[in-house]
Amino acid sequence: MIEIPLKKSSTVPLYRQMSDHLEKMIKSGAFSPGERLPGSRGFAKSLGVSRMTVMEAFRRLEDLGLIVQRGRSGAYVAGNVGEREKVRSRSSSRLTLAGELPSRSLIPAEELARIAKSVLYRRGADVLRENPTAGIEELRKALVVHGASRGIPADWQDVSVTSGGRQGLAVSFGALKSAGVSEILMDGLNYPDAWNLAMAEGLSVVPFSRPGDPRGDMESRSSHTALYLVPSFSNPTGHTMDGSIREQVLALSHRKGMWIVEDDAYGELRYGDSSVPALRAMDDGKRLIYLGSFSQALFPGIRLGYSLVSGEIRGRFLRSLAERGGPASSLVQHVLERFIVSGGLEEALERARLEMACRMRSLCTSLVASGLGSFSIPQGGIYLWLKTPGVSGKDLARLTSARGVEVAPGDSFSLKGEAVEAVRLSVSDISLNDIPEAVKVIAEAWRGQSSSLK
Repeated sequence: MIEIPLKKSSTVPLYRQMSDHLEKMIKSGAFSPGERLPGSRGFAKSLGVSRMTVMEAFRRLEDLGLIVQRGRSGAYVAGNVGEREKVRSRSSSRLTLAGELPSRSLIPAEELARIAKSVLYRRGADVLRENPTAGIEELRKALVVHGASRGIPADWQDVSVTSGGRQGLAVSFGALKSAGVSEILMDGLNYPDAWNLAMAEGLSVVPFSRPGDPRGDMESRSSHTALYLVPSFSNPTGHTMDGSIREQVLALSHRKGMWIVEDDAYGELRYGDSSVPALRAMDDGKRLIYLGSFSQALFPGIRLGYSLVSGEIRGRFLRSLAERGGPASSLVQHVLERFIVSGGLEEALERARLEMACRMRSLCTSLVASGLGSFSIPQGGIYLWLKTPGVSGKDLARLTSARGVEVAPGDSFSLKGEAVEAVRLSVSDISLNDIPEAVKVIAEAWRGQSSSLK
């Protein structure tokens, strides 16, 4: 194990002390190119620090081009430090706080490639044949075990595999339409594909009268209305629905005979102190369609999601799935099943959670230090909703873009198409070291625009 002199009384953060020392050792030649560094758990224990501290130190070294992280395999000293620094210096100077896809470094590509090769070798043509509409049995059973981490009790026969979250949404809306649903309630600030897919299925989309709280709208409607919710770490606001409101929404759905579509795309990325159970964990699921996906957290290109649908609407859901693209790739399903069973998925998700927590903490700290305090700290996920009173989100996004920083204007998430004085910031695809600089640009653009309007 490597001994690193850490001064816990110092004002220099522990992760920075650690990364600075390792940087000196790497540049001095104390480590050979390709040498593996200690694992984050063991390293943290030996130094008496948190695993997050080690992860932050490794992330900084990776951003500097000094190490390469290879998923579960670990962190390795870069083979040619000088060349990697040249490549890094040639890379684009643009910074993005508008991203929705995960950083390449968080995608467990090498392990998935190894599993894919093994699956093809062991099972051959069987993994390339057509599979049942609901998905292969082994994966559906593995997903039930995985769902236990969200506190969800389920029968594997209620699980269906979809080609990503968007297909899951389209299939759900199609099933509800065939069951007699004519309109769907959703938050007025929402993921644009949600309302576009609902309208494409012939549903009328109605925004909540009260942001983040559908209870009043549910009281005035009948079973012909359904509800679309992202109750945990929503896109775009990062909002998490309060537990008491969740309970009342579920009770209302049963009393009024209303269906709920729960989109839990970001539920795996909880890093706040309080537990945030899925609605499906609090309910018997008889009036609820649960949608999960690994696309946002880990590997969007694989396009694989899953649903929990039971009772009377399951048959409609499967028919809707068959009509909207059918089953997901057999090979992808077999690879993900092996990834889950091997423990790789949970390790990859833990790494993503730690990384998003580090980045979000840096983002919040930088915003406050820059005088931009109009936001609520998310409990998980990748998004933060920054209010920009007096300045439209569209104008601010245009100004920051001209300065090399991308943010998402709040207007683009408005169901009513209204101007919104806010921007959505995302930590999914920006390095920890670049966040303070990006926030500095936002602050300068905001103050410049505010001054020009006075």
